[in-house]
Amino acid sequence: MKIFTRNLLQITLILLLFGAWNWWLNVSSGETGAPRPAYSLSVESALPERRDLRPEYHFRGELRPSQSVELRFEVSGRVRRVSLEAGQEVEQGQVLLEIEDLDYRDTAMAARARLHREREQLARDRELLALARAEVELLKKERERLEQLSERSLAAHSQVEEMRLRLLGRQAELARLRHQVSAAATLQTLQAELRMAERNLERTRLRAPFSGTVNRVAVEEGESIRPEHLAVELLRLEPLELRVWVPGKVITALHIGLRLNILVDDVGTTPAEVRSLQAAAEPNTHTHELRLRVPAAPGLRPGLLATVPLPGETLSNALVLPEAALLREAGRTYVFQIIEQRLRQAPVRVLQEHAGWVALAALDPDIPVAISDVASLSDGQPVRRREPEHPSPDPEPTD
Repeated sequence: MKIFTRNLLQITLILLLFGAWNWWLNVSSGETGAPRPAYSLSVESALPERRDLRPEYHFRGELRPSQSVELRFEVSGRVRRVSLEAGQEVEQGQVLLEIEDLDYRDTAMAARARLHREREQLARDRELLALARAEVELLKKERERLEQLSERSLAAHSQVEEMRLRLLGRQAELARLRHQVSAAATLQTLQAELRMAERNLERTRLRAPFSGTVNRVAVEEGESIRPEHLAVELLRLEPLELRVWVPGKVITALHIGLRLNILVDDVGTTPAEVRSLQAAAEPNTHTHELRLRVPAAPGLRPGLLATVPLPGETLSNALVLPEAALLREAGRTYVFQIIEQRLRQAPVRVLQEHAGWVALAALDPDIPVAISDVASLSDGQPVRRREPEHPSPDPEPTD
């Protein structure tokens, strides 16, 4: 009986202590009568900030020769001795290859002879024309004299008719000579034939259109070659060129002549300059071609990959949040605002993104926003706010 009484007293004491502890919890929380909500999650939150966002974008490209050309002969023939090698430096105008030119020399010589003969014929016709004019004038005077005599002598009538016929014949010859001297078509044709023959003779020599480096020699000595056959590939390696394709939001902040630094793989940082900007975007990719001029430097060569940092358009006094605050679903973007300790999923419009920050439109700057684990949150969910454990860094400025 005593043991039973002692156990009962212990149980009663435990119940009293538990009731007192529960009462103390209710009093300390300030909720003595109302039910206390069950907060299932605490989230990091922050208010949107006003900042200047100066983004910097990075694009990858490959270094290429600033100029590359495939050289072909414009006439057919057999290749003479080949002394050109890949990697050889050549000067502008230097003869790279030649084809046999005997036939082309003979063609030019024949054209030159025909032109010379035509010019001599033309000079002779001009002399004959001058003589014919003088003879016609004399015949006209003789005809006038005979006509005067015919008025006094019947015998002179036959001489007048004979003189008229002779004069008509010489006038016809004069007209023919005038036409030959004034008609320059034949002479012009022969001159054109000579110029064409001389051009074809010059085309038997393949010359470098610019100073550069031979990349490939595609013919052998003695090989018959036609105009459609590749002969030599020539590159200009100083300077090099870097091409990248950038969106319109980047192209607006660039201009021709802009100087910047690029990072070349295995080489390091080297200067570059904007050479050209494509005004209209490509219809398929909606990007613009950007060409950079890269001066020669030790270690630089075609084929190396490089990173191009480009400044974007600066947004002044924009409302920004850490990128982790965004929830992207079905092509739309949301943030979770915290109102009266509950989440509200609010749509927003992204204006700019850079270095972990986003500039947003349609956002109330006085309402805190959840900035972590947003993929696990839901609209209307009760939460507790807490300050960020690691403050977000400032956006990096653009050089």
